Amino acid sequence: MAIAVWQHRVMLGETQNRFPLPRTGLNNGGHPTSPIPIGVKRTHFAPGARSDVAEIELGSRSLTVNTILTQSLDAIPELILVLNHNRQVIYANRPACEVFRRPLPEMLGLRPGELVECENAYRAPSGCGTGEGCRTCGAVLAILEAQAGHHACRECRILRFGADGVEAMDLRINCCPFPWQRQSHTVLAASDISAEKRRDVLERTFFHDILNLAGGIEGLASLLPNESAGADEVKGDLQVAASALVREIRSQQMLMAAERGQLALTLSRFEAVELLYEMQQVYRNHPAAAGREIVLAKDASPFAVTSDRAVLGRVLGNLVKNALEASPPGSLVTLGCRPDASDGTFTCHNPGWMAPHVQLQMFQRSFSTKGRGRGIGTYSVKLLTEKYLKGRVAFTSDPLTGTTFSVMVPLLPAADDGSDAPGAAVEAAKDARSGGKLRVLIVEDDLVSRTALRQILERIGGVEVFEARDGEQGWQLLNSGNLCELCFLDLYMPRMGGEALLDLVRNDNRFQRMKVCICWAITEQEVPESSPLARADFRLTKPYACTRILEIVENARRMRCLCR
Repeated sequence: MAIAVWQHRVMLGETQNRFPLPRTGLNNGGHPTSPIPIGVKRTHFAPGARSDVAEIELGSRSLTVNTILTQSLDAIPELILVLNHNRQVIYANRPACEVFRRPLPEMLGLRPGELVECENAYRAPSGCGTGEGCRTCGAVLAILEAQAGHHACRECRILRFGADGVEAMDLRINCCPFPWQRQSHTVLAASDISAEKRRDVLERTFFHDILNLAGGIEGLASLLPNESAGADEVKGDLQVAASALVREIRSQQMLMAAERGQLALTLSRFEAVELLYEMQQVYRNHPAAAGREIVLAKDASPFAVTSDRAVLGRVLGNLVKNALEASPPGSLVTLGCRPDASDGTFTCHNPGWMAPHVQLQMFQRSFSTKGRGRGIGTYSVKLLTEKYLKGRVAFTSDPLTGTTFSVMVPLLPAADDGSDAPGAAVEAAKDARSGGKLRVLIVEDDLVSRTALRQILERIGGVEVFEARDGEQGWQLLNSGNLCELCFLDLYMPRMGGEALLDLVRNDNRFQRMKVCICWAITEQEVPESSPLARADFRLTKPYACTRILEIVENARRMRCLCR
């Protein structure tokens, strides 16, 4: 498929939610795109109903036939979307098509959050605007204000699914009513203000936090020539202040490298409790710790973990600082850890609690309750943990029990020779990720289908999953030396479709053992006998059935054993 207007959702532990839905739009090959739930009203915030295919196409044609209007919109350098009364795209100007790398027909019927692959849009019951997290979304609020007849300008913070994991976006959204041919539409203009927000953070860091630390060092240094001052005490405080200054600079350096995708990990094996003790000692003299105490939980369990100690320490350090700042004087901040079946869990608890609107925006890059130039602490926790440590972050918060953040990281084994050297640990990590597991590649342009299939495979277990957005990216991944053993291949995709990639795979001896499963939304009877898809090993009909996926994985495992 060339676009997902909204796909059937496959919920783990449940059967498929089936909607007898029409389809919207055609891809370059003239094939129908993904199903769209017409009239679905499940929502936690904005209305969830959607327009049908005919209404979307009619609204789009009413705009595109007016060349003066479309040429004027195309001349505007900002990203411009025209939305119908159900907040669905009926027109996008040229800059918008360039930003999203899609022609207009592939954008029709989508909502703004679905275009950018927003995390909240995926989790919402009926798409963009209908999730709990959408209550605080600047884009949704601006659209609703415009639908009420007002001009609106709001900032929008988005966490989206990028090619390399979660990515942050900061946008300025301007919306206004746009009546056209007796229809009430909305014009949305979006500009990227991510650079502006990053500059605010750097200015806050270097002109406030680091300047304060440097001023403290200067003050302590001025006491050294004074014989009446306790030289040993001053030297100790000076060392603490200098260490805090270096730590703050390295923290910013690490975050900038992480956002550029240039952060290199150095794996080593260390004890979890020792890391918590280090966090306790490092932050007990932090300004936010005044009148507060950091303690280790009595039930903290000792275990060894193989990870990047500096990065994990930065993650836990940010949680400790946030906990100290959120706690009233006289409070305890409690650090804990425990091993689970495959993960090591680190916890940070404080007695304070967060209001619901704060919880909904917790991991967004520029959100903060502390003022301008803040809001990177919990965002960096999520970025470093999920993108680099390959772990997960979660939290609970209520007035009775307080707030607890949990960081789960994989428990990778030590090197066979017992060495803690980073190189040995890297090899051990590679063995843990791929040894004995079935290597599975998902080539699918629809985010919802791709994520649902990955989650089902991960629940089955014993697999290592790789993902590609289209056939071209899938071919690049295979050519990079990733010899996968099973490929779930979507049929209709932009740039390179499933048939083209299947031809390349079947004509290359390197991939002769890789089994291919074609995924489609048509029945077996509609497949032409002459179709090259007959060379696929398996076929999977959408919406996905968990039992069928399990059957395909087990068959692939058996075939692998026979080949060996």
